Amino acid sequence: MNARHRQIDRRRIALGAMLALAAASSFLLLLGERHIGPAWVHWLGSLVAVAAALGVVVIAELSWDRALTTATAAGLVAREPMP
Repeated sequence: MNARHRQIDRRRIALGAMLALAAASSFLLLLGERHIGPAWVHWLGSLVAVAAALGVVVIAELSWDRALTTATAAGLVAREPMP
């Protein structure tokens, strides 16, 4: 798999995580406002929202590392001195 395909895959995963986060948040707001549904539905919605948020953070961290590595290789960012 080349770098372009990996980048597209990461973007798809990030998009899916953001959509899941938005859907879970909307679902929680809807249920909380109307006070409907069993308690486990609220817990499940909360878990999905937390998992999606964590996924977004992980993907952002991986993208940042990739961007920093690319910038360092291109000479745009100075390398950190070794202690």
